[in-house]
Amino acid sequence: MLHFRRTVESGMNRKQPRQLRSLCVVLVTLAYGCLNSGEQKKKKFFNQEIKPLFQKHCIECHGLEEREAGLNLSEFRKIISGGASGPPIVWGKPEESLLMEMMVGGEMPPKGNGLSSEEISTIKQWILLEIGPDCD
Repeated sequence: MLHFRRTVESGMNRKQPRQLRSLCVVLVTLAYGCLNSGEQKKKKFFNQEIKPLFQKHCIECHGLEEREAGLNLSEFRKIISGGASGPPIVWGKPEESLLMEMMVGGEMPPKGNGLSSEEISTIKQWILLEIGPDCD
């Protein structure tokens, strides 16, 4: 009886690690796929929605050539590095972001008609998404 119990227990122990490894591989693969998919969506959102808004309204004064207040809005990495007043965005907190404050207050952009409420809403959505640095 004791021999039978050891055989059954040892057989179960050999199978369990294999099953656990298989389960871990599946979970890691799924998690990576979800994260990668999320990052791709964030990149797409930045490149299709935000970058064109900055090009339309901001690049003239905050681009590669001209950088008023030291702020360059031409590329994501340059945006997050900020300007003379520090980073323009507090990720996840549009109400604390200098960028939103300036746009909602009508201070930026100073030329032209400014941003529409829909464009401001899109930028707010972007800040709420907490889009990471791999967007460019």
